[in-house]
Amino acid sequence: MRTIIISECPKLEVLSGKLDKLGQLDIRFCEKLKLVESYEGSFSSLETVSIVGCENMASLPNKHSNTPCTKGSA
Repeated sequence: MRTIIISECPKLEVLSGKLDKLGQLDIRFCEKLKLVESYEGSFSSLETVSIVGCENMASLPNKHSNTPCTKGSA
């Protein structure tokens, strides 16, 4: 499983790339982050998503409706 953990990147606005094999996404305190997107158009391997303290996030990666997902604020 591939994992991305990003913490305290105040200037990050978009996370984009070949993320179709991503299994876990953990993003914390990236205040300007608005978008997470995959070049492949899907997150077919995504199992868990945790987004905390990213108040401008417009939407979350969506593999299917039963992907565990949390969005919180500090």
